[in-house]
Amino acid sequence: MWCVHSAFRRILLAPDRPEGRPASTMLRRVSGTLFAVDLLTIAYVSALAAFTVWCAPLIPGWRLVAACSAGVMIGLPVLAAARLRWDSPGLVFLHDWAFAPLAYATYLMMHEVVGPVRGGWLADPFLIAADRAILGMDAATVLAPLARPWLTELLQLAYTSFYALMVAVGAELYWRRDRRAFHAYAFACALGFFVSFLGYLAVPAVGPRFTIFDVPTVSRDLPGLWMTDGLRAFVDGGGLVSPGLSKAAAAAAAPRDVFPSGHTMMTVIAMFWAWRCRLKIRGAVWLVGALLVMATMYLRYHYAVDVVAGVLFAAACVASTPLTYRAFASVSREEGSSFT
Repeated sequence: MWCVHSAFRRILLAPDRPEGRPASTMLRRVSGTLFAVDLLTIAYVSALAAFTVWCAPLIPGWRLVAACSAGVMIGLPVLAAARLRWDSPGLVFLHDWAFAPLAYATYLMMHEVVGPVRGGWLADPFLIAADRAILGMDAATVLAPLARPWLTELLQLAYTSFYALMVAVGAELYWRRDRRAFHAYAFACALGFFVSFLGYLAVPAVGPRFTIFDVPTVSRDLPGLWMTDGLRAFVDGGGLVSPGLSKAAAAAAAPRDVFPSGHTMMTVIAMFWAWRCRLKIRGAVWLVGALLVMATMYLRYHYAVDVVAGVLFAAACVASTPLTYRAFASVSREEGSSFT
């Protein structure tokens, strides 16, 4: 803590004030430069770190999760303080977009926790039963007659564009210098991600391609054209599943990130913001978003009930964002904290 305090002092003390400032004044200045999304992220990783340390005997990688959480808790205030002190375009950009890489980092941290804490228990049998009760069969079976190589290629491209789609919405807001809407959108994305991560902890599942099917079967049943195999490998690598694993080994390594469908949930949030802010790219966002939601089931990543839950959770996040954003923004004193 002394090192962090010293770093804050070096960053925050202006050259013309060599006598320094009290620590409380420095901390108030730093908190005033944090965005609402920063505070939400710090609150989430703090809770995750506390939970991980509490469950340390069950989590082999608890030290890594705790260290990464501490890095976020310290790094964001330091970045905010550096922005306040120097206000360079590079620091401004890094701080504005800090949550983009942190979204994936927090996902990886959650992966280290969910499987070990739940002791290998999977909710897939219940999700499969729910699909069959609603549809009379598995969602992938319902969509199987549509299978065409060109459609598989198109849907795999849409599915892989998940992060790019969310970044594109933020990029247009940023490009047109609508900083208030940009920061509110970043907060909405953080809220959606963190809610979906809590869903993974409550309902750990790996999805139909590891339970009803297996990865080689999916590749055989749903061949693409040119890029599908490479994109599948990219998605599997991002999901920490190495190629060539047996069905059991792949299921054991796979993240428990199925319920709710985070792809559906975050895509719906991005679609809502593209429509709400009347972005120029809203037509493309809605087209790609619709294909992406279909891809979650067609490509056997998710059960139908995951997608339904994703839509419902997205609606809940959209409805609750104004209140929660105002609450966090009032603490950070973020400029333009009103949600309009």
